[in-house]
Amino acid sequence: MARLRTKNMYVFVPFFFVLITSPLTSPSHITLTTRGYQNVVVAIDENSRFTSCQQDLENVKKVIRSTSISFGQGLERPAYFGDVTIILPNSWASDPICSRLMTMTNITLLPWARTHSADIRITPDHPVFGSQPHSFQYGGCQEPGLSINVPSTFVSNFTDLTKARIMAREWAHYRYGVFDEGGIPDDERHPSGYMMFQTENSDKIMRANTCTGDKTPRGEWNNEECKSTNSGNSSCEFQPDVYNPDITSSLMYRPDLNHMEKFCTKENHDDGVPSKLSYHCGSLSASEVIYKHLDFTPGVTPANASAEITFNVIQNPFSGYHIILDIASFSSKLLFDQAKNSLMQFIAFLLDPVLLSIDMYDGANVVELQSPVYLDPATAESLLLKLGNVGHVAGSPNAFGIALERAQKRASFGQDVIILTAVQTIPDMTNWITSYNKNKVIVHLVHFGVSTAKVEMAQLARYGSMHVIPNVANSNLMNPYTWTVNTLQSIYGKTRSYRAKIFEQTVIKTSVSDTNKTGYFYLDSPASNLLVSLYCLNTDLQLSVDYVSIFQPDGYPVRNETTEDDTFVGEDFYSFVVGRYPVATLPAGMWSYKIKFDKTLTPQLVHRLDIWAEAADSSQVQVRTWNTALDNQPLDYTKAPVGLYAQVTQNRRPVRGVNVTAYVYVTDGVTSNLFTTLPLLDEGISDMTTGDGIYPAWLTTPSYTSHSYSVYYKAYGVNSLAVIDNGTYTRPPTTGSVIPMSNPIATGLQFYRYEYGPSFQLAALLSSTSDLIRPQRVTDLTILSYDVSSRIAKLGWTAPKDNYGSGKIVTRFRLYQSIGSAESNYTEFNKPANADGSVNLTVQVPHLQDGEYVKYRIVGKDSSNNMADPSNVVSMAGPALRTGGISNSAMWALIGGAIAILVIILIIVLIRCCCPDEAKRRQREARRRGRQWVSFGNGTARRADMAPTTRYQSPPPTIQQWNSPTI
Repeated sequence: MARLRTKNMYVFVPFFFVLITSPLTSPSHITLTTRGYQNVVVAIDENSRFTSCQQDLENVKKVIRSTSISFGQGLERPAYFGDVTIILPNSWASDPICSRLMTMTNITLLPWARTHSADIRITPDHPVFGSQPHSFQYGGCQEPGLSINVPSTFVSNFTDLTKARIMAREWAHYRYGVFDEGGIPDDERHPSGYMMFQTENSDKIMRANTCTGDKTPRGEWNNEECKSTNSGNSSCEFQPDVYNPDITSSLMYRPDLNHMEKFCTKENHDDGVPSKLSYHCGSLSASEVIYKHLDFTPGVTPANASAEITFNVIQNPFSGYHIILDIASFSSKLLFDQAKNSLMQFIAFLLDPVLLSIDMYDGANVVELQSPVYLDPATAESLLLKLGNVGHVAGSPNAFGIALERAQKRASFGQDVIILTAVQTIPDMTNWITSYNKNKVIVHLVHFGVSTAKVEMAQLARYGSMHVIPNVANSNLMNPYTWTVNTLQSIYGKTRSYRAKIFEQTVIKTSVSDTNKTGYFYLDSPASNLLVSLYCLNTDLQLSVDYVSIFQPDGYPVRNETTEDDTFVGEDFYSFVVGRYPVATLPAGMWSYKIKFDKTLTPQLVHRLDIWAEAADSSQVQVRTWNTALDNQPLDYTKAPVGLYAQVTQNRRPVRGVNVTAYVYVTDGVTSNLFTTLPLLDEGISDMTTGDGIYPAWLTTPSYTSHSYSVYYKAYGVNSLAVIDNGTYTRPPTTGSVIPMSNPIATGLQFYRYEYGPSFQLAALLSSTSDLIRPQRVTDLTILSYDVSSRIAKLGWTAPKDNYGSGKIVTRFRLYQSIGSAESNYTEFNKPANADGSVNLTVQVPHLQDGEYVKYRIVGKDSSNNMADPSNVVSMAGPALRTGGISNSAMWALIGGAIAILVIILIIVLIRCCCPDEAKRRQREARRRGRQWVSFGNGTARRADMAPTTRYQSPPPTIQQWNSPTI
């Protein structure tokens, strides 16, 4: 039987009622229909720094309207926003004045919308990037980015068209995985200016990394040396004039130019420049990347430009959790008890008021263990006592649909659904998947089945998360119990309030007399709560502990044997919350613990001690994890390797220098085993932008026995090596390959973080005898030299490996060559790698017309004829480069000449007006000649130069009345 003492639990509630988890990648509810984008969610953060809810809400709507117009106008097949939901902060929803702004209060109308998974977040100004909107991109071309963060200052000062175009660019980042064009000075991969070989000259030329159609914009280099073939370097930056009327594309290059309003197309895209778009998307233009999305499937006609956006203004519909405990699916009482006890610890740690309901499926019927209720200490105690008495039964999954039907109804009241089950599939599974997807039910699946087959139930979790619990044999650190306890806390951290897992330790009682255990853990930043759980991994035995004491760094006992009123003790676990009093924070530093076991006759017991820290702000180092399967659907491994990702931040600043490792587990049908260990790096070939705090890795070798993969992440920083930028960065953080730091400071002396999941599945098992995996892509193709006399260019690149980089070195290649906009032609060849791992190839360069370029790209090919993605593009310039305008100096020269002419004319006019004596002299001369003419008489011949000239006078024009238009 369980016992619960809850005297001090209520004091922790105020800290977390308004603390919402930070944004993370999650499956979007957006669809593009004939009525425009539907189900777009915009969330205003609680601490957005807005001051007037009514005016600020109107400003947010203005941003969305302008973004819709600019994005639609940028495409040849336009798309506009049709239906947008704006989620107000909790403080606004509870304010009598601000709450009137809500257009609906019925939670069942939009129960799926969530603040933490919003597409656009209105936030305070970023501590590093200031008022710049940004959506970080973590995956390859066409993979969506993180939620768009829009600083409140940007919204409040939204006054010009440029900002609308900036938002259109961010929407392309977020929705369609389009990368920036252009570059950054001194960027090794995407420089602002770069040296290019010429086909008719031995000298190189400095070329700007731009994408402006087939024209060169007016502008200047940042210094005179950049105009020289001898002194130009990567620090050179081309600075286009804001006024470039002939330049209308591309929005992914410089949306701040006055007439920049289009995304580049296939016809005007320059894929030969070293931009991020060309590097990651090959020859695809921005428009082509967008049109490859399922939004633009044939037959879909997006909304008209004049369509009015429907705004739904609501409060956050999330209300809590509905839990399904599938008792009958567990293969043994041991596994069921581990699931049940993990759930009990999850409920014991629900400190803030959430709506909770629990259904149990016993193999034939659905039993309501707890009707929907907002938990308080008394209700929690009663519920946990009931749950502790539930036993294991066996049964059939045939009637499990009843539990799913009840869960779908609970989801309509804003509850996330958590399913604990071991069943792979159920009857009528397809219909339930369709129904859950249609109603946008948010499901978090916690699956305990150890099977090599696919978990069809995972398709219910399209809008939630999937977690496959591994059954690791002979492991005290990793077993179903520890994994489930931490998985449930991870779900809470991603959907409600962030909880940093700061410590985990195996504690073994070796003998009857071994009753005192002590140790240390490091709290790296102040916290408001510590959640501590000690549980016995020998689940067939009971936990025998007298008390657990916790000591601050100064030795003060914040909890000891006399302060146990907040403790829940089950048969095999001992859980409690540390918080001295409501308004105080727990200090950072080296904490200690003491565990006092009783003198049980059991000779050896294995325990697990887990500690989480909560804070009322974002001062903690936060680690969030995800993978390529954002919608939790099975992945096709033959198309791309699986990406694993961790984002590390502190106070919203990216953290660098962190050691992040992913431990991947698979099953053989009986037990689970560690399949591979992958280091995640915020740099290197799998990373999009170094310094953005996103640590990626690619799983390049699949399992040949298991569809499902479970992932455990460990991140730590020691010896003050993990740092954040305490300075600012004013350039777009998404353009370069690196975000430079101006003032690095340490996050602290040390920290540790542990994250469990999510999991992913592959659509099909691959055979070890059938090669369907492509070679890795070449990313560093370079023109090493060029001999103008022989017209021979030497190309070089790093030898790629087969199977996404995990196989043998590839020696077969295909070289593509294209001139201008003509289709590429190719030649195939075999080329072994040099001793240093490089590959070199000489090519005969063709003769070019004025203004043309010749471009090259390499594609690797393995022995099974699997083709890699095309490499980056390198190019050479023909005899002359086209210019679409004149420079600033030439422009000012013309203006100066025009002014000089006007001044001369003005001087002449002034002379005539200011010299009347000369005018009088001319009049006297005219009268004198007149008298001479009269004295000669009519018979005198007239001089030819005095003869009057006959002039033709046209009739006067018809006078027409003109009325000015009404203004």
